[in-house]
Order: sequence, then C-alpha cells, then structure tokens
Amino acid sequence: MVTISAAVVTTIACAGIAVAIYSALQAKKALEQAADSRVSRVQPLAPGALVSYPGKVTDINGREVELPAGSGAPWVLTFLSSECPGCKRQLRGLRKYLTRHRLSPERVISVVTGEPSTLDGLKTELAEFSWLVRLEEASPIMTGIHISQWPTYVVIDAEDRVAFSSNSVARLASFSFAYS
Repeated sequence: MVTISAAVVTTIACAGIAVAIYSALQAKKALEQAADSRVSRVQPLAPGALVSYPGKVTDINGREVELPAGSGAPWVLTFLSSECPGCKRQLRGLRKYLTRHRLSPERVISVVTGEPSTLDGLKTELAEFSWLVRLEEASPIMTGIHISQWPTYVVIDAEDRVAFSSNSVARLASFSFAYS
C-alpha cells in the first residue's frame, strides 16, 4: 500500500490553488483588454462638432473658473467618475498625456461625478493638472454634448470645435496637436 505524506498532499494542493489563481488572473486580464478594445472604438463626439461656451462655472473647491473656450487655443475637456473603475485605471495615462503636451491646468476642465466623499481620489490625482468641476455645475458645458460613457476625453481646437474624442486614454495619447 502506498502512503502519501501530508507534505506531498499539501504541496499538490498548493500547486492546484496557484494554477487556479493564475488562470483567474489571466481570464480577468483578457476580459479587461476586451472591454478596453470595445471602449476604444467608440467616438463620443464627432470631429468638427461645436462646443458651446457657457462662460464661468464653479470648480469643486467653490472657485469660479473661466473656461478657455473662445481663447483661440486648444483645450481639453474630460468626463470622469470617482465610481468608474476604468476612469481610475486611466488616470496615470491622462496625467502623462497632459504633462507631455505641457497643457496648463487652466486649459483642462475635468467634469467629475460621484458622491462627494469619493471625489478625494480624483482631486488628489488631477488637482495639479486640471480644474475639477462637478457634473451638476458643468451642465452648461454639456449643452449639445451627450456623454453616455465614462471616461470620455475631448480635445477642443482653437475654434471651439471637437478635434478629437475618445473613451480611451490610450487613443488620446495617440492624438497630438499644436497649441500656443
């Protein structure tokens, strides 16, 4: 009769658990990549669409913000949610894009949504790169803009028309523009 020691049984069980965890992580990675590729094909706003200029809005800290629209130079409008896993995953890429193009925070408006208690993460990640404006305050910006998916990134040209839009920061990173 063959006896198997407890150490061998434990080793076999641990190996089985490791294989199961590895398989689950690989499946999760594949699903996230598939979801990202689906999202990246969606273009929320057609190039050339006019973005209305509402004037001033109030930022998340209660300060009045004058939008850069009408200034004759490009600007960026982002739509993010503190409750959106995709938004959180893409913050690093957004910061890299804004840094690479040396856009001043006055030229970047991030429309944010989520419970006030959950917005601290977005404030921490984006405060030095962007004005953060709560969705409720940004309703004038959204006149004629129908955002159905978060995150959304929109580059607006010097004539206040959509130059580029995407739901993927990876696709945003592929867009380069001249600005003054």
